[in-house]
Amino acid sequence: MPIISLACTGGRASLTLRCLELAEVGPLQALLTGLLPPAARLHRLLLEDCSLAAKSFSDCSELLSDTAELVLDCTFEEQGTTLTDILAALLQHTPQLRQLEVKGIDPDEIGITDPAEGDYLNAGLPPALASLARLESLAITGFLLASLPHGAYLHRCVRGWLGVC
Repeated sequence: MPIISLACTGGRASLTLRCLELAEVGPLQALLTGLLPPAARLHRLLLEDCSLAAKSFSDCSELLSDTAELVLDCTFEEQGTTLTDILAALLQHTPQLRQLEVKGIDPDEIGITDPAEGDYLNAGLPPALASLARLESLAITGFLLASLPHGAYLHRCVRGWLGVC
């Protein structure tokens, strides 16, 4: 069942979108425009069990530009799109990002032992991750990763369980 939850404190908004089809251009922009109060800026975005594509974030630059916390939890990729592509597109619109959490299904739970067998992040994390100057916290759970993009962010923000092979 789709769930939309918005909480605002002062001028900061926290938005949870669950079980929504957002793989086309337009739906996310329409939701953000319609839900966010005029004086509020999106501070935290949680996308859980949503269908996404790289194009999902088109025309959302201004609406996502102040986002400091982002959680992608068990998202579904449109056919022909990888989670790496989705993250790369999303990171272009979130230059103020301080916390990034990407959750998947634990590979051990479904018997995946080789990164090439996984569907989600077998292309790895996008290189754009290393360019996020404000990133302080990175949590990647439930994925087998062959490597991480090199950059200064690794020294200051990697936490949690990383399935690095």
